[in-house]
Parts: sequence; structure tokens; C-alpha cells
Amino acid sequence: MNCALILFLLFLSGCAVAPVKEIHPSGLNITEIKPNHDSHIMKQNVLHLAQVFDLSPFLYTKNIHIKTDAIPQSHPVLTLNNRYTNYPHKILSVLLHEEFHWWAIIRKQQLALAVKELKTLFPHQHASVYTHFLICHLEYEAVKFYVGEKVATSIIKDFIQKDKIRPWIYSQILVKNQMFSKLFLRYKLIPKRLL
Repeated sequence: MNCALILFLLFLSGCAVAPVKEIHPSGLNITEIKPNHDSHIMKQNVLHLAQVFDLSPFLYTKNIHIKTDAIPQSHPVLTLNNRYTNYPHKILSVLLHEEFHWWAIIRKQQLALAVKELKTLFPHQHASVYTHFLICHLEYEAVKFYVGEKVATSIIKDFIQKDKIRPWIYSQILVKNQMFSKLFLRYKLIPKRLL
């Protein structure tokens, strides 16, 4: 085989590389399920939030699905819907809420101890209520961290009054915030960034 042919074959093999997958600087991997105009805007808003705020301390999973008709959920893949496409601070709040479900699983032993105490303070509640006390408290504290107490409180009040999302739990978080902070701090359930 002559030298010119070898060089030509090497040139061709260098041209046949696999396409490079675009990676967002935040490391987020966002997939639109049944893409549409709103899901695309939602994806761009989440990526923009990740650029404006350093969300890395609270990203326990970086795989996110955006599905128009979904109920936001943390598992098996964090899934957001388009409900708050035009409300970036609410998107931030919902994203953090679902991320903190992952945090709760990481800290399940400490959470179990905290739940025992919560059951004495709030007896006869569904098991998910006790977990949501932690999740909603961390969500509120993290949103305060990023956008301030006034905006965070406004978001939570909107969730209670307008959106009717966990009204009793969120109202307890607002009214008894110091109590929740002390309890979750005692059980090492507060991420270091929020201390």
C-alpha cells in the first residue's frame, strides 16, 4: 500500500467521527417528551435558570424530562410539566422541590428519625405529609437563598391560594418555619449550602 493511499484512508477515518452531544454547562440533560412549543420554552427556561443561578449544590439528579401533561415528579426521572412556563421563579421552586425528593432518599435514615418526631407534633397524617414537610421546607429555604425571602414567600402563598398545591403543608412551613429549621438541622437534613 503506498503512502498516499494510507494518508487518504487516515483522512477518511478522521472524518467519520460520531456526532458530538451538546452538553449544557450545568450538566443538565433535559429531554422533551412529545416536544411542542411550550415544552421547548420550558426547557430553555430551566437551562436559563441553571445559568443565572448556581444550582449545582442542589442538583441530585441531572436527568430531567419535560412532559406537557405530567404531574411533576422526582422518580424514576425528574419530570416537570409546562404549567409555570411563564413564571421562572415558580419553575425554580418546582425544580428544587423535585430535586429535594432525591436529597430525602439520600438521607433516608436521618429522615426516618425526623419523621418520628414530626409524628408527635402532627399526629395522624399520611406518611407522605411528613416527607413533604422536609421537601417543602428545603424548597422554601433554597428559593429564599436564590431570590430572597419576599419572593419566596410570595411563591409559596401563590401555591397555597391560587394553585391549591399542598395548602396545609405549605402554610405550616410559613407559620412554623423556625421550628422546622431547628428540627431538620438537628437531624442533619439541611444541605450545607443552606446553613
